[in-house]
Amino acid sequence: MEVSIIIPIYNAEKFIDSCMQSVMEQTYKDYEVLLINDGSTDHSLEIANSWKQRYPNQVRVYTQENAGQGDARNNGVVYAQGQYILFVDSDDTVTHDFVEETYQAIKKYDADMAIFDAVVTDEHGNKIENMIGCHTDEKIVSLDAFPRILLEYPCPWNKIYKKSLFVDHQLKYPTHMWYEDLAGACMFYTGAKKIAVVHKAVYYYMQRTTSVMHSKVSPKNIEILKAMDIILNFYQKKGLYERYYRELEYLGIYHVLIAAAGRTIRGDKKSTFPDRFMNYMNKQFPKWEKNPYIKELSAANHVKLWLLRKRWYGLLHCLYKIGKGDKI
Repeated sequence: MEVSIIIPIYNAEKFIDSCMQSVMEQTYKDYEVLLINDGSTDHSLEIANSWKQRYPNQVRVYTQENAGQGDARNNGVVYAQGQYILFVDSDDTVTHDFVEETYQAIKKYDADMAIFDAVVTDEHGNKIENMIGCHTDEKIVSLDAFPRILLEYPCPWNKIYKKSLFVDHQLKYPTHMWYEDLAGACMFYTGAKKIAVVHKAVYYYMQRTTSVMHSKVSPKNIEILKAMDIILNFYQKKGLYERYYRELEYLGIYHVLIAAAGRTIRGDKKSTFPDRFMNYMNKQFPKWEKNPYIKELSAANHVKLWLLRKRWYGLLHCLYKIGKGDKI
């Protein structure tokens, strides 16, 4: 068995069939599919088992108590028999050559990881945008040679990994928390000596308005600080903190301030989270306003950052209410 596709499932009964239909129609055949049921309370497990019955030699189903996608992915890696790992979210779909293209890329360059492009769609399958997996024309990169890889979108599903990357370096996703993908990606890059870059979109990511990351007022937004602490502590222990300080600082600027603070203000202008986010950044990165990557932000995000810095949360909330904030 060469490739293992790991699909965490939590209350995804409406999407599993379309996801699995695309996953099981691959041009490359030497792969297995692991469906990890993360304590679903709907009919997800029943649907997963129906696919196991349909493909008994290729599909396996596991059930765990609800612990989040991070734990489901970690268990999937343990159960995987393949030498290479792909992650697919249960509400997404893939192209027919998804496995073949990613597998050939990582094999061709004997890489520890390969990053590929994706297409972002809405819930009706309409294309929203193309998502570049890694913004470089190089075929092979590494954290050492291309530090800004830390700033790329940290999703697990636009990458293929050698299973040995997880095993040899004892790397796992954090569990029972949001933002586990951000923390995981930042840790995995440190163990990958060679990362292949594939500029072909073989994955369709569905952006759901009801997804957890689009839940604007969830108290779990504060867990971005936990994720940042995990990343920073990991880099300090590895002796890499100073070397990648500017990249790590920008992760905070973007994910703590622009993304998490913006999301909470949009839902609740009186939330205490934005102040906590700003205080965290001022303490952890006292000179974050001088970060060189800030100049690459869009004009809209510059406005958002300025409002956050002034702590004019009410104004930002009003911009969202009248439809202007959506562009920031």
